Amino acid sequence: SLGVVWWVLGLNGVGMDLKAIANDFATKIVGSEYGTANQMLSPELREDWSVEALKVAYEEMIEYFEGAPVRVITDFDESIGMTKVDEGTFVYVPLESEGGVEAVSVLIDDSNRIIEVEFGRP
Repeated sequence: SLGVVWWVLGLNGVGMDLKAIANDFATKIVGSEYGTANQMLSPELREDWSVEALKVAYEEMIEYFEGAPVRVITDFDESIGMTKVDEGTFVYVPLESEGGVEAVSVLIDDSNRIIEVEFGRP
């Protein structure tokens, strides 16, 4: 069951858990699985980031890639890619293409819910 998977991931420390959530979200976005990505968001955030809004934000961000395949960099350095803030932890996930480099960042709260999404490099 899913609970067991998260429990096992949790044994590797919180950082691994949060990174897995962020990587999963970014992978869904890159794979055009906007509905699934939307379901990963907190209920409050789902209203701000509809399925269509996620699609538009991502497509606008990578427009200059000119259709080149996009790869999610899942093994990004945690010391650079994760920032603790009052509300939780920001996790930065780089996206790479022959056309350039962009990123998806998510803010994950202490309950492992995505409560903020940002498209683009900082």
